[in-house]
Amino acid sequence: MVCFGRPVDSFAYNAMGGVLGVVGSVGIMAAWLFARRHYAILSVGLAYFVDQSAKVILEGIFTPIYASGTIDIYITALQVTSWVGFMIYFARIKEPAKVAASDV
Repeated sequence: MVCFGRPVDSFAYNAMGGVLGVVGSVGIMAAWLFARRHYAILSVGLAYFVDQSAKVILEGIFTPIYASGTIDIYITALQVTSWVGFMIYFARIKEPAKVAASDV
């Protein structure tokens, strides 16, 4: 809803939801740095980043197609596929076993 007139820059106006989503995904990836680097958090942040980046393009450039809802299943498939791909990728990373201070 626009309170007064029309937005001047329709690309920025339409893509703002995706831009805020990208900011949120960067926040998730920043939390990964403080959460003892659990790769599950990073994979969720990266998958969300891929999804929101696609939405920036779709909302900003291909607004009528995005607004019609005809490609919602493809957006969902992109997000799920990227999440599964990142989970498989990070599951293969070998890390040295961490010993808790109370175990020593």
